[in-house]
Amino acid sequence: MIANITRGKNPWDIGAYLHGVGKANEHVYEFGGVTRPGGIVTASNLGMEGHTEPSRWAGELLKAMNTRSEIKNPVWHVSLRNTDQDRILSDAVWADMGQSFAEAMGFAEHPWAMVRHGADHVHLVVSRVSDAGEVWHGRNDRRAAQSACTRLELEHG
Repeated sequence: MIANITRGKNPWDIGAYLHGVGKANEHVYEFGGVTRPGGIVTASNLGMEGHTEPSRWAGELLKAMNTRSEIKNPVWHVSLRNTDQDRILSDAVWADMGQSFAEAMGFAEHPWAMVRHGADHVHLVVSRVSDAGEVWHGRNDRRAAQSACTRLELEHG
């Protein structure tokens, strides 16, 4: 599993990208007989599972971020991608992995949503600021993410 991390300022921008059709119509959610353009929330700690637009989850992230407006780049984003040799995972397995990843990284109590728009990967978008105004700094996040991915591969095959 490969983790690719970015940081940003605006949850609406990443939300529009994740739920949109992509640059070349490559964002297609296909699972369990359902095919639709764009992404779908498959896990979150916001109760947003099944949402096909970012408006509610991005709004929840923004609400938390506004408690600490001085924080630079309060949006943390990671794409988790399986290799070509890995099996296709169900939404339920990805959801379990998303929760485990959030716990391993230390941001499980911060607002986050996981969007799937492809068979082989998901995206987690997190507010680095919690609803209580606590900041997740994400120090050594690339090393921690790779360690979490290795652990997930061992647990889920």
